[in-house]
Formats: sequence, structure tokens, C-alpha cells
Amino acid sequence: MNSGYTRREVLGALGTAAAGAAVAGSASGQQSTAESWPTFGYDRARSGHNPDGTGIADNPGGAWQSATATDAFRASAAVANGTVYAANLDGNLYAFDAVSGDPLDGWPVALGASSQASPTVANGTVYVGNENGTLRAIDGTSGETQWRFDTEGAIRGAPAVHDGVVYATSGDGIVYAIDAETGAEALWEFDTGEGVTGEVAIRGGPAVTTGETVTVYVANTGGVVYAIENGEQQWEQIVESGQVQSTPVVANGSVYVSAVQGAAGFLYAIDAASGQRDWQFEANGALLAAPAATSDHVYVGSRDQYLYALDPGNGEELWSFETDRQVNSSPVVVDGTVYVTNFSNSLYALTTDGEQRWQTETSGSISASPVLTDGRIYLGSENTGFYAVESGGDVAFVSGIQTDEQVEDSPLATPESSPYAFLALPAGALAVFGLLGGGLYYLFNSEWADQFIVDEAPIEKLYDDEDDQPEMPGFDDRKETGVWSVIVGDVIARAEESQTVAQENVIVTKHIDNALESPVTAYEVESARDEPVRITLDEPLFDAEAMADQPLNEGWRLGETLTFEAVVEPGETVKTMVGRPDSPDNFEALLERPGVTIDIEDGETVTVPAGGEKT
Repeated sequence: MNSGYTRREVLGALGTAAAGAAVAGSASGQQSTAESWPTFGYDRARSGHNPDGTGIADNPGGAWQSATATDAFRASAAVANGTVYAANLDGNLYAFDAVSGDPLDGWPVALGASSQASPTVANGTVYVGNENGTLRAIDGTSGETQWRFDTEGAIRGAPAVHDGVVYATSGDGIVYAIDAETGAEALWEFDTGEGVTGEVAIRGGPAVTTGETVTVYVANTGGVVYAIENGEQQWEQIVESGQVQSTPVVANGSVYVSAVQGAAGFLYAIDAASGQRDWQFEANGALLAAPAATSDHVYVGSRDQYLYALDPGNGEELWSFETDRQVNSSPVVVDGTVYVTNFSNSLYALTTDGEQRWQTETSGSISASPVLTDGRIYLGSENTGFYAVESGGDVAFVSGIQTDEQVEDSPLATPESSPYAFLALPAGALAVFGLLGGGLYYLFNSEWADQFIVDEAPIEKLYDDEDDQPEMPGFDDRKETGVWSVIVGDVIARAEESQTVAQENVIVTKHIDNALESPVTAYEVESARDEPVRITLDEPLFDAEAMADQPLNEGWRLGETLTFEAVVEPGETVKTMVGRPDSPDNFEALLERPGVTIDIEDGETVTVPAGGEKT
């Protein structure tokens, strides 16, 4: 139940100026300055715009690369006091010197569980959540945990801090106001309840404006946007065109919210004071990340591979820029330049008129949004560590994650030694000798990598087996090791085409890579539901005999169709892939969306046939 009034009438008498104004920082909260980027979206209002910062005019290059992490950086970093803080899926919070990239002494700090959350820095303290629903306050210098606050759902959004209060959201659908010093029980809670689609989660963080009053804006996966003051609802607006997976942005007296419905995406502008909808914009692909907003433009990236610039007054498209791959991250605006990444490994700098200033490449797929301070861009990758880019930088980014470090007390720490230590070789070696679709994936990037092939590393060692004796892929006991994400990520990065199906709070994206002799398909299955759900994917067979000898990865089976089945936990993303030797000449036929069956409850299912409509 909501704290305060539930779904009450719009309070149009609230001051527009108070609702629309965003104070960058205060002595009692996060400091957004020209040389810092202390939270997701730069400021508490999440504008993504630093008007006083220094950008990169030209000649971008590597400043440094840290490959100490063992897994993906899914969320953007925070930069404050000369330090870059970034959470990783390996369950640790990393701290790097902003100039040199050297890890701080005593870091990384264990978070107790995997994290896909952006941290927030305020008054020397780092606030960050994890997938188990725990928010931690950590001393930004020593790494000592000051307090922890537990919720019932994964925390993926960056908290906001103002006047001694931490505002945080959770996958349990609740907004929490917490004392910043003690982390004691919540000062207030606001439950967003049930949305258009039933039980909901909050995936993004809160946007907060300060003035005469403090207003907290949140959106949930049920398609409802709220304005909250002191734990009481001021208004709500239903976004009927799909789920909201990201953080709202407040600027120009409006709340901008990205939403996804099927393969389409929508951006909404809602009056910050009254909650009335002003306009909506429809893209040809899902909008999974928050926009960035200035007084002249609203910028948003889409899975249709475009960055769009919209008029903030009426939502009309001013221009669009093709990035050549889907855009899963939020753009940022600094010093009259728009910076955006695509899911491959490209980083673009554009003028506010949509003209390309420059483009540069990292060496790994990117889901996290970039941050920019003092002429340096910081961003993490899915599989190759953390980067800094600057004008004139000459560091050559390398592929693969290498680490000899172990984080004590972390349940996800890297072991000091492992029979799979050969996997720490550069990805150039893996590019020649790896696993694809349960068989061999000849990633042909580097001929010299043959020297790294060793007798101790047959293909079956790419897997952990519950039995003492290793087995070839395709056996029920097989579990993927950490290299799995590297290989699947490479397939996704190469993919020439992608298709998305979204139903019942489940998003399935299919990527098709046709660079090899036979096509390869990789799949990302993401659940925003509040309970585990069984998902079945069906793909047509073109030549059953050709597939008969194909080893299949866990969850796949051959029948009248090629079928994958898995149970996906709330907030989890399952990745898998399969080689298609049955369709070397049928690439176009593979472009259809996969058939998706979702077990709802008590035997009820929802099915979207391959390339078809929901039944």
C-alpha cells in the first residue's frame, strides 16, 4: 500500500518552478561540479548534462585501461574527488585513480552480491546497491562499510542524496528515504503497488528536485510514473505503451520517461508539477535507457541503432544519428557535445546539430553509459574491463580480462589459482580457439594466437562440470564458466541483425552473426517479473540432418523445432547461443523473431509464435 494518499487527484496547484528546478549540489548532498560526475545522469535530476565541463574536441585515444575486474560493468560510474567508482557483476565496487587508472589501496570492496547499480558519491561516502537488494554506504577513501540497508528486490538504480537523506529504489517496487548517516530504518517508504501489468519492480533510480519542497520522481515496470513528496503521492501518470526500465529525467519543467513495448520504444514528456502528459515520441526500437536533456534538446538512444534528438517543447524529431548497432546506454552532454556508445564497442561525439565530431573504438561490448569529467571519458565494458579516453591518449586497448587479484570476503571473488587459468590469455587467443553453439567458434581475429593453444586446454575445459571428469558440451550437468560471457558477448557484438520480442515483462532479444561459414544466433532473455518464470524459445529447423551432429548447449534440444528452455529469475538476464549449420544459405529466414512461450501461472501460458502475434 502506498504511504500517504493512494492514486489521489492531481495537485495542479504545486509550483512548476519548484518541481522543475534541479539543484546541482549542496553542502549536505552530492556535489555535481565541472570536475565531478557523482551519480548517474550527473545531477539529482538525472539530466545527463554538465554545462560547465570540459569535453574531448578531437583526437580521442586511450588514457588507461583497467582489467582487474572478472566480469561485466553494466552500470555507469561515478567520479568524485579524483576517484572513479564502478560496480561490477563480480560482486565488487572498484575505485580507480581518475588520472592514472591505478586501483586505490584497499580496493575493490566486496558488495556481498553481484551489482548492476551505478554508485552515488556524497560528502565522501559512496552509496551503491546490489542484486540481493542491499544498499551500502562505503567510505570513499578507506573502503570501510559504514552501514547497510536491506530491501526485498535488486537495487539497480543510483540513489540520490540531499540534505542528509538517501533516496533509493528497489526491485520490490518501493521507494525508500533513508538517513544518510546511520542507515537506520527508513524515514518513509512509498510502495508503487500494482501497475498496468500487475506486480511491478523499479529498475531505475529516483530523480529528485529541490527547492521549496523535495520531490522524488520514479517509474516502475508496470508503466506508472509517480511524483512523491515526504512519502506522499502528489500525482501519477500511466504510461500505457509498455514497461519503464530506466530512470526518469527532470528538466525544462518536464519529466522525461523512456518505455518499451514489444520491439518499439516510446519517450514521454510529463508536466513535472501537474502530472499531465505533454507529448510522446515513438522510435522503431526499444528505449531501455534514460534520455539526456538540455534546454534545447532531449537525446535518447534506441535499439533501432539510432540516437534521436527531440524538441523538448513538443517532442518533434530534430535529427537522428545512426550508430550501426543498438544503443543500450544513455547519452551525455558536455561542453556542447553529445557523447553516446553503441552495444558493439563504438564511442561517438556529435555536435548538438547531429554532425559527427569523431568516433573511436574500445575493445568490448558496452551497456554502461559514459561519464565525462575534466576532459576524460570513463566507461566500463561487458567483457574487457574499464576504460578512460582522452584527447591525444595513446594507450592501446586490449581484449580480454586478466586478473591475479582476489577480493577477500567476497562470495564472487576470483580464486588465486584455477585449472581454467589459461582463460586469462588475451581474447586474441580465444578468438582463434573457443566455443560456439556447443561446438567450435573460430573467431578469426588473430593468426598469431595459435601460439597460446596448450595441451591442457581442450574445449571441454571451457565448462565447469559437477563431476570430477570433464564432459563435452551438451550434457545436463554442464555449467558455463566466466568465459561464456566473453564468447557470447563477442557473438552479440558481431551480430549483423537483432530482433526483440517483449511480452508479460519478459524481453527476448535475438542476435544473428553471419560472419562465419554457418550463421550463429545468440539470445538475451531478461525478466522484469517479480517471480521466477519458465521461458521456452522455438526456432524452425531447415535441415534436421545437418543439426543432428551439432552439440547443443545447456537448455537446447532438437525435435520438430529447435527449442531452448530455461527458468529466469526476477531481474536476471540469461544468455545463450547456438550454431546453425542447417541454414548456411538461409540467413534471411533466421531474421524472424523467435517463438516465445512464457509460463504465467497455474499452467497458463502466453505464446508469441516465430515472427507472429501473441496467442
